[in-house]
Amino acid sequence: MLEVLEPGVLAIVEDLGRPGLGAMGVGRSGAADEHSFRLANRLVANAERAAAIEFVLGGLAIRFRRTATVALTGAPADVRAGERAAAFNAPFSVRAGEVLRVGRPARGLRGYLAVRGGIGVPPVLGSRS
Repeated sequence: MLEVLEPGVLAIVEDLGRPGLGAMGVGRSGAADEHSFRLANRLVANAERAAAIEFVLGGLAIRFRRTATVALTGAPADVRAGERAAAFNAPFSVRAGEVLRVGRPARGLRGYLAVRGGIGVPPVLGSRS
């Protein structure tokens, strides 16, 4: 459904992690900014635990193979979906073939991209992080 063209400094798939496995030596992991992560998922009508992309310091560019409803939250930055400007903290549509580009944030570090329906990666030890 999507292709990461430029990950910026770091772009990873996250969910709310895997609490309760510390005794086995498995770290909790999960989204660093749970509030922004949960908000992104709510904005696109996903379950709060649905996988999303966490990115650091912007610089993200993703091509969408199909039209999708998405939301960006966290450190605000300039956003373009193809030639159109888009905004943080509100759902918007990215058309099939368009590239979503996130600039560098003026303040803050992490951002989240949620896609309606989630990011389809298999869970490992109960988490997609």
